[in-house]
Amino acid sequence: GGLMNVRRTVQGYARAGLAGICIEDQTFPKRCSYSQGAAVVSFDEALERVRCALRARDEVLASEGRDIIVIARTDVIRCAGSAARDEALQEGIRRCQAFQAAGADVVYAEGLADATAMRAVTSSLTAPTMVAQVEPSSSSPAAHLLTPEEAAAL
Repeated sequence: GGLMNVRRTVQGYARAGLAGICIEDQTFPKRCSYSQGAAVVSFDEALERVRCALRARDEVLASEGRDIIVIARTDVIRCAGSAARDEALQEGIRRCQAFQAAGADVVYAEGLADATAMRAVTSSLTAPTMVAQVEPSSSSPAAHLLTPEEAAAL
């Protein structure tokens, strides 16, 4: 949804006592990023969603003392498919860096194919990051599951 929905949802989650919320850059309606037809909004719109969420968090914290962690997620890498993987990785890094600069508590790039891509993202950031791993399947046959030690080394 739009920015008003982002604001209302962040504040509602904080008031409900939830610990965190994930703000994504997918178009509406949101789909599983592994589904056909998933797409992302522009860089500027994605960044404005994150900024709106952070303002909403700060407002409810200042007025009611309720805090919530904002996780800023990009699906730009996953939505690009394999044809534009290198360009999409660079755009994912650019988005994550912008989310971090805006003040996101955690940043997350979905669709990282391997440990090399994960390192490229995490080494470009100082904010905490998330890693999601997917079992190898027909849609991601080259997936390699990291051990806990490998993930911690990222």
